[in-house]
Amino acid sequence: MNGDAQPIEARALPAGQWNHYRLTSRDGTLELAVNGRVVTRAADATQVKGYLCLESERSEVHFRNIRIQELPGSQPPAEKIAAAAEDFASIFDGLTFQGWKHHEGLEGRWEIDDGVFRLLGDQPPRKRGEDTSLWHEQSLGDFVLIADWCLAGKPERKPMNDFTEDGLIKRDAEGQRITHEILHAGDSGIYLRGEARAQVNIWSQPMGSGDINSYHKDAKLPVEIRRACVPKANADHPPGEWNRFRITIEGDRVTVVLNGQTVIDSAQLPGVAEKGPIALQNHGDPIEFRNLFLKRLPE
Repeated sequence: MNGDAQPIEARALPAGQWNHYRLTSRDGTLELAVNGRVVTRAADATQVKGYLCLESERSEVHFRNIRIQELPGSQPPAEKIAAAAEDFASIFDGLTFQGWKHHEGLEGRWEIDDGVFRLLGDQPPRKRGEDTSLWHEQSLGDFVLIADWCLAGKPERKPMNDFTEDGLIKRDAEGQRITHEILHAGDSGIYLRGEARAQVNIWSQPMGSGDINSYHKDAKLPVEIRRACVPKANADHPPGEWNRFRITIEGDRVTVVLNGQTVIDSAQLPGVAEKGPIALQNHGDPIEFRNLFLKRLPE
């Protein structure tokens, strides 16, 4: 976008008083008037047709008297039109554990802060056999899940397993695991259809997140199945930054898009359950999740 996107004058009234915005958008040019005077202009917007959104950044805000007048305009090219809204439903209200199986064993482990599920790094001892991952209540068949995640731990150098190109753990001539030192910021994942084995992994390995770990490490599976469960590329943002998964499971096939890049493409998961809930894994490392949206697919 070209032009000065900074206001040329401070026109907003003090907190607690009502302000009036008039925003005009025409053919990629934006103009904002605050309390009767234009303060911001910008041109050549990357998208010229799309949706409006009312935003709040970590504070309470009120809106009223919202009116829209559609103006005549040109026919923009497809790449400048926002994608049509999809039939997603939010599965996290940002305030409570409603819709999730929250129980006593999760106290001191999972908390909610400003629209974020936060898994704490310093957790109380776990009872033998206790499952402290955060499970959703719905049993799902085929679906698309959008989930934002952030490895929140302080990166530290740590020896981790090394892997072959087809996903097996590397071993030396004596069968011992070969490790390499990496900058490790945590490990977690998202379980699909009620199975820890069907996990879309989140971690700090050079191969990148999105792998289906238990499948590509299974030497009994054919090599083509294992290879498909290894990410095609490392699309992770650095530790401490937010990432976005778009996970699609149809039948026994899983596709994972990470930060806009397809890293797992229709990988087959033999024996995966036909239905079951999703879960946010507790692997003991601090991690955060937000913006959880689900779309059920026809089965």
